[in-house]
Amino acid sequence: MHDAKLGGTGVYHLFRLPVSLEAGVLEGLARNDARVSELLESARGDGIQMLAAMAGSERVESVGGPLNCGRVSTLQRGRALQRLCAAYVGGFQSGAAVFPYLEPDEH
Repeated sequence: MHDAKLGGTGVYHLFRLPVSLEAGVLEGLARNDARVSELLESARGDGIQMLAAMAGSERVESVGGPLNCGRVSTLQRGRALQRLCAAYVGGFQSGAAVFPYLEPDEH
């Protein structure tokens, strides 16, 4: 569904990341074992609250549809992860389908 809504424009989203980026995300998760454990535990409870906690102060007023959350490089060293989490929280709260994505880095 994400691919269809984003039009196959060469952008990245939660369900389609470059292999190197997925490896970096897994490495980052491994460094934050306590937070990952908390996230997994919350899956049994209220995952939206956990997403909101991961979003921190980032807020996205969701109206649905595609949402640019920055460049791929900002996922590891910027606020892209918080923006992605905030986008999904906004979507869940409003009932709108939201499709956050990341643009490829310029070479």
